[in-house]
Amino acid sequence: MTPRVRGRRANGEGTIRKLPSGNYQWRLTLGKAPNGRQLTKCGTEPTRTAAAKALAAAITDRNRGLLPDMNVMTVEQWLRSWLPLARSKLAPTTHANYVHLAERHIYPVLGPVTLQGLKPSHVREFYTGLVEQGYSKSVLRQVRAILCGALHDALLDEIVHRNVAELAQLPQAKPEREGRALHATETQVFLAQARTHRLGVVFEVAVATGLRRGELCGLRWAFVDLELGTIQVRENLPVVGGRPTPGPLKTKTSLRDVPLAPETLALLQAHRARQIEERAALGLPFDPEGHVFTRPDGSRLNPDHLTKLTQTIARQAGLGSVRLHDLRHTNTSLLLRHRVPPEIVSRQLGHSRVEFTLNRYRHIFADEGRAHAIGLSDLLAPTPNAHGGTP
Repeated sequence: MTPRVRGRRANGEGTIRKLPSGNYQWRLTLGKAPNGRQLTKCGTEPTRTAAAKALAAAITDRNRGLLPDMNVMTVEQWLRSWLPLARSKLAPTTHANYVHLAERHIYPVLGPVTLQGLKPSHVREFYTGLVEQGYSKSVLRQVRAILCGALHDALLDEIVHRNVAELAQLPQAKPEREGRALHATETQVFLAQARTHRLGVVFEVAVATGLRRGELCGLRWAFVDLELGTIQVRENLPVVGGRPTPGPLKTKTSLRDVPLAPETLALLQAHRARQIEERAALGLPFDPEGHVFTRPDGSRLNPDHLTKLTQTIARQAGLGSVRLHDLRHTNTSLLLRHRVPPEIVSRQLGHSRVEFTLNRYRHIFADEGRAHAIGLSDLLAPTPNAHGGTP
């Protein structure tokens, strides 16, 4: 049954309207809620033809009884229908994480509750349970984002009359693990151990540039200018569902050019030469535009492998727990210790705000505090003013 898209429509046919954005929204009435509000199913498509096809499919599903009764739809049913639609608004890694968190935490507890029966107290008790299990603020914030987003769209579709997730505040949770910055001596020990591994150079580049995990694994020779000494950060390789999947950069400011010091440039030039020899030994061609950090056969790295290798190297070096992301903290703190302007450091990291760089990534090393310890005599001594005198 193909819905009419122009003129007067019969009851149950649904409607299609053009949005200011140029897309087309289709809407099908499914019935009325106990409070008298109409219950609908809707969607947005780029063309009128596509909207008509989607509406026709929804009508078919309704007539076959495949659409759940909105009066008794559960939280799990709604989330399972909402998450695929939310994919276009989310980064691939974020969407995959939302699916995982819904399966692991939300469905077992809130899944059987009907949307109309869900109360703020249900959500608060759910959050409290996560805290008691020891989950961090990060997990709680992500779970809340899922519930708020899903119930917001349910509110727009008039399935519920309020967003109870927005009414339920998060309780105090286990603090997140703070990033660690290795001081200069620790960094030397770590890199010395890293050089005993085939992929040691990737860690040297990580410390020198502060690139993110996905940016390192997604980096290709096409975006390394060995003449100008610049890395163009243009691609990302996040892990989605356990598999490396090329995706967009984390933020708009992540697209940037990172200048290389001569020493780092020489490291990459030597690495490229070794890579060519490595492929030749295996009888494989070298791709001049392929990935910079790869397996011996030239295939791209799984970022998760790099994370595990970081932990292995740190243990072998006697440094305890060190994450790959900690090398980004290390790069930031060492640069700022050497008085590189914060604006430059923040831009090279791909941050949009200098304040975020300083608050999240700047670590004060113990010797910095000692170097700036001032005795009372010096502290109370007159200081020259702008005109050379004393105040």
